[in-house]
Amino acid sequence: MLALNKKGRVYAWGTGEQHQLGRRIVERIRLTSLSPCRLSLSKIAKIAYGAYHSFAITEDGLIYAWGANNFGQTGIMEGAGDGGAVVENPRIVESLQPYKIREIQGGEHHSIACTEDGRVWFGEGATRGKQG
Repeated sequence: MLALNKKGRVYAWGTGEQHQLGRRIVERIRLTSLSPCRLSLSKIAKIAYGAYHSFAITEDGLIYAWGANNFGQTGIMEGAGDGGAVVENPRIVESLQPYKIREIQGGEHHSIACTEDGRVWFGEGATRGKQG
């Protein structure tokens, strides 16, 4: 679960085995993951998530992603396609930087982003994204 407050700060809680909480959950602190914890991101305008991965859009339009990446669903290609691939901490999705993203959403093993001018980008499998 993700939440965004009025000050642009992101909080995450729940199960985090695929790092979708943006932090590492170790066994000795497993129960604390059920309480909201603030991520180190600031000036966030929107948040979104899929089944096992998460996104944040900054006020300046940068896209951060983290979580499961075995199908390239975060848009970060480093390690994408490996069975246990994860993006452990929020990282900028460089492949989307040339575009002004209006919305982004995740599914179970895919993601979709819409630009301000109506173009749609989607990522599935270990692709670099396709324009539709």
